[in-house]
Order: sequence, then structure tokens, then C-alpha cells
Amino acid sequence: MPAPNAGKSREPSGGGSPEAAPKVVLVENHDQVFGIWRDAGFANRTVVHVDAHHDMWWIRDTGRLTIASFLCPALQAGIVKEIFWVVPDETWSSHRGRRALLRHLAEVAESYPENAGPVFAGPERVAITALGRRVTACSFAALPPIEETVLLDLDTDYLVIPSVSYGGFDEHSATPWCWPGELVRRAGVAGLRWDFVTICYSVQGGYRSEERRVGKEC
Repeated sequence: MPAPNAGKSREPSGGGSPEAAPKVVLVENHDQVFGIWRDAGFANRTVVHVDAHHDMWWIRDTGRLTIASFLCPALQAGIVKEIFWVVPDETWSSHRGRRALLRHLAEVAESYPENAGPVFAGPERVAITALGRRVTACSFAALPPIEETVLLDLDTDYLVIPSVSYGGFDEHSATPWCWPGELVRRAGVAGLRWDFVTICYSVQGGYRSEERRVGKEC
């Protein structure tokens, strides 16, 4: 089945907000999310980024925007005030996964101006400061209470990549380690409320997630 067209949206029957069903936008390439948020007029929002990759390498020019850096201009433009990067669970249970996560965040912190470096917030949270905004990596179970309604952003590779990697190829599970229904349940248990959802498929356009390099390219 082909992936939905980039930017296609639908209104689901349910959602994280009790006031109204959230809007859901499906995209092929994750960098399209920046333009969607910008055109929607979002400002000063908290983002919950559910992904096996952070997607926030430093860039100065949006003309160089890629799937690996779209969160950077969102921070620069004031669209985003805080990011919670929800990573696959196995990242926290293995030395390799934790080391990969720390190396990614350390490099991101070093590349941004006025960074504060890694800040350890607990056994299942690591945080850095980027452009004066907090970026926290954690599992769903370790998400702190978030009182406000968030922008929920999902890359489906989260479902099939059990752990964050660094400097090599991502390792995919034979079947999803986390099924979509379980992901929604986890978000609910975490108490998340959302009014806008972006879902990235990344299956067309000459790109396949299993070929993705981990490191400077992502």
C-alpha cells in the first residue's frame, strides 16, 4: 500500500484532547513538518517527538533543511519552546543504547550556540539546552507531567527500531517492538494531551528507513 501524500490530514474519531479531536497530518519526509507547523501559525509550543532519531542537528539556513535537522529551525523560529524526545525503550536497558544517546546529545549540545551541555535528570532522562530551550530524552514511562496540550510528532521508525544507535546502521526488529495501539496506550498512561499530530512514514522518494545512517547524516 502506498504511503499517504505528504501533508494529507484527517480528523480522527478520538484523540488526546477532550475539547476536540486533534488534527492528524501524514507526511512522507519528516522535514515537511517544519513548514506545516510554521504555516499553522504555531508558536511557543511543547513538542513530544517520538522517534529513534533526534532530528535536530544544527543548521543556520532553512534552505539546508533535511529530515535530520527540521527541529532546529523550529526552535530558531520560536515555534517550539521545549522538546521531549521519546526514544525506544531498549535504549535505556543497554550500555550501547545509553552511550549512543549520550553521544548524540553531546554533539547536538556542542553544535548549538549558547549550549549548556548534557544535564542528567535521572536514570531514564537526559537533558540538554539548545538555544535556551530544554530538550529532554526519555522513554514514555519517564515523561514528566506535562500540563499543557502538546504537538505530538511521530516517526514510524520508532515502532521498529528498538534502540537509538550511533555511528552505524539502525538495527530493525523483525516485527514492531511497539505496535501502534500500544504507543497510543503509553501516551495515555503518560497523561499526554495533544491537539495536533504529525506522522512521518518515510517509505517513498528513494529513501528507506532501514538504509538510514546514524551519525552526522541523521
